Amino acid sequence: GKSGEGETPKLGDHVYVVGGGNTAMDCARSAVRGGSKATVLYRRGREEMPANDIEIDEAVHEGVVFEYLTAPVKIEEKGGRLFMTLVKMELGEPDASGRRSPKPIAGSEYAVEASAVVSAIGQQVLPGIARELGLETARNGAIAANPDTFQTARPGIFACGDCQTGANIAVRAAGNGRKTAYAVNQYLRGEEVAGEPWRFNSSMGPLGTVSEDLFADYVKTPRIKMPVIGDAERKSTEK
Repeated sequence: GKSGEGETPKLGDHVYVVGGGNTAMDCARSAVRGGSKATVLYRRGREEMPANDIEIDEAVHEGVVFEYLTAPVKIEEKGGRLFMTLVKMELGEPDASGRRSPKPIAGSEYAVEASAVVSAIGQQVLPGIARELGLETARNGAIAANPDTFQTARPGIFACGDCQTGANIAVRAAGNGRKTAYAVNQYLRGEEVAGEPWRFNSSMGPLGTVSEDLFADYVKTPRIKMPVIGDAERKSTEK
């Protein structure tokens, strides 16, 4: 479709979003604003969900339904509708990420009908170009580079952004892009490639370790809660 050109995609009456990160919350909440019922399928529990708590809470306020410990195993199209087979999961031992690994429960399959299904299950680096250039890659496909200069093992090739960190936030990619440009400039000028100098930074450390005496003259007040527009109103707003 032309959704990438600014047009609103027609998602229909019931959208299923597969995933548990902030992107999944964006998709579900946007579907609600488009007039659809939205259900999020996540294969682990609420405690393991990587999305920010405020995103999950706001989605719940807006009527998004959450099906935890649930994963799709099959999807097919019939008559313009999508039919998904879902399976219930149980959490086993922690995996390499420290989160408990989900395992399907035998015989727990059931079917649901959807007007649209959105996959929001993460991103991965496609390692093909790195292999073609003879670059070293990590297990997740990310290109190995010096964390300070972003130089790879091959002279003249630098890597930064998600291809180097793995899936990450845009602001970190932009910041690392600036640092890489600094190192590339050093390389092109024939200087030692040392990367951007570390500028002075001052920190008192975690709040719990700072002496109360520093705040003796200040009245303690609770953190200000940001106001939000009412649920009904924001479910119909587009921007």
